[in-house]
Amino acid sequence: MKPLRILTAHEWGLLLVATLLFSACAYTVEGFLFYDGELDTWALWDRSRHLVEIGLIAIPMTLIICTGGIDLSVGSIMVLSAMVMGVAFRDWGWSMWAALPLSILVGTLAGGFNGWLGSYLAIAPLVVTLATRALYRGLALGISQADPVSQLPTEFVMISEHSWGLIPYTFLFMTFLILVGHLFFRKSWIGRYTVAIGTNEIAADFAAIPTKALKFGLYTFCGLMCGIAAPIYVSRFATANPEHAGTLELDVIAAVVVGGTRITGGSGSVLGTGLGLAIVGMLRFALDLQAVSQQYQTILMGLVVIVMAVLNEWTTRRSQSH
Repeated sequence: MKPLRILTAHEWGLLLVATLLFSACAYTVEGFLFYDGELDTWALWDRSRHLVEIGLIAIPMTLIICTGGIDLSVGSIMVLSAMVMGVAFRDWGWSMWAALPLSILVGTLAGGFNGWLGSYLAIAPLVVTLATRALYRGLALGISQADPVSQLPTEFVMISEHSWGLIPYTFLFMTFLILVGHLFFRKSWIGRYTVAIGTNEIAADFAAIPTKALKFGLYTFCGLMCGIAAPIYVSRFATANPEHAGTLELDVIAAVVVGGTRITGGSGSVLGTGLGLAIVGMLRFALDLQAVSQQYQTILMGLVVIVMAVLNEWTTRRSQSH
């Protein structure tokens, strides 16, 4: 009988890196643990609210990248969903709670359009999502006339503020979905078929795996998660702004790649993505506390993605050669 493996060797390695990074930042970066020395306000938990949208979208992005695909439009889908919801509240007279399902519907349709173009019309995902990234952002600007929607109801804004002790409910929600996604990826046919497509899509077709339908479903799921992330994002900023989330795609891809998913497809881990998100989030927070400008943070995140992509590729080829 094989022993139960909770974490793979790579996930244990990521957990060790996250622990070491946490320890290093806690000792060297002032304000990393507590705000102004106040022990009842743990700064890191408060900062975790900023990771929720990235984490939610990184779940389907892990599966998409594992198939050898990519989605560069997730930030634009989330903003489009947020602006439709905001305009429905401001201009159409809807309540925010009635407009919330509309956000999810818009995100799902946008993701489904990406999936249809990439799967059934066989257009390269990079080309499709690069084009729809501009398309959806333009629609968000057009629908809102480039005018942010603010003065939102207090009860809606408080979505991102409620917490269980020090832990935000939105962070718990994200963590729960990451664990569910991990189980589905590790234990269900979805995970097996996703890996098979990323390893060799032609062979997967010959093995009667519904490659087109599965890829269409994954991009649709990604849009759905963008639609769910949109109201959380809006509540955190107390405004829906069509010019927000300009670097969301980079943060999502960074979490996935740092988490060990091979950028060329064929292997990945949703739990690894969660640990990668923790590493990226702590690094971002430490840089903010050190007053490192956003442009240099973006450069650093780009370098991290490149290094981890090369490292993942090297370790995968090395393991295959043995």
